[in-house]
Amino acid sequence: MNLIPSAMRGPSLEPPKRSRGFSMVWLRCLVALTLGGTAAAGELVAVVGSVQVVRGGVTQPAKVGARLEQGDELVSQDAGEVVVRFDDGSRLALRPGSRTALAQLPQQPAPDASTKVVRLIGGQLRYVSAPLAAPRNTRFETSTATVGIRGTDLELAVTAQPAVNEPPGTFVRVRAGAVVVQAVDGTQT
Repeated sequence: MNLIPSAMRGPSLEPPKRSRGFSMVWLRCLVALTLGGTAAAGELVAVVGSVQVVRGGVTQPAKVGARLEQGDELVSQDAGEVVVRFDDGSRLALRPGSRTALAQLPQQPAPDASTKVVRLIGGQLRYVSAPLAAPRNTRFETSTATVGIRGTDLELAVTAQPAVNEPPGTFVRVRAGAVVVQAVDGTQT
């Protein structure tokens, strides 16, 4: 399943082929040893065009294989896209001209360890949760709404300026499953 439209010719979010004989228990132990006590919980698996990682006020070019930490921001320029694979197996594709912040990341590699919070500051993203991930422990925040996942595949966009026939705000497209959207005024849909 390619999560970025073919017209964009971006990277694929296809999961890697699984090898037999390597259990999830060993994988979690290996990840725990690799991460130690850091808040890293994701890796850049594809970068197309100009994308930056902002960490502690320092901006660096995004590179495949780079580990992401809680508090990092991803900024894609007009022709830039990036795909993140979180340690729980879920994937996030940041579309061109977008900015997102990894506000909270699980501190352990266990899929149900804690809540993952991603802030979409502007632009668009697509998120596909992993079969092992706890979807109720993931939420997305924008300036106008909070989206709680109750499904596995969604697209999220936030606009500050009116677009063609659309007011500014948060827009959600659910491809599989369901979401709960709570506006800043407390209303839910």
